[in-house]
Amino acid sequence: MLWRMLIIRIRVYAWQKEVDLHQVLWRRSRLSERHAGQGNGIAGADHFWFGHTPLRHRVDIDNLHYIDTGAVFGGELTLVQLQ
Repeated sequence: MLWRMLIIRIRVYAWQKEVDLHQVLWRRSRLSERHAGQGNGIAGADHFWFGHTPLRHRVDIDNLHYIDTGAVFGGELTLVQLQ
């Protein structure tokens, strides 16, 4: 998929509503809310995969998967095989 097409799809992924790309890439409140026992998974797909927030280990909550385990900082490298 071309990068431009990916950007367009990200901007309209929530029922055709515009979203802020900065929020899509960098928002961390969803993870904080889930750790506090608040919030839910995301409707519309079976799985959502996240990075850009280094964690000590992979975190799977509902259909949210946080796989950035800080390899750039000396942590483990987490790989997921998607089919």
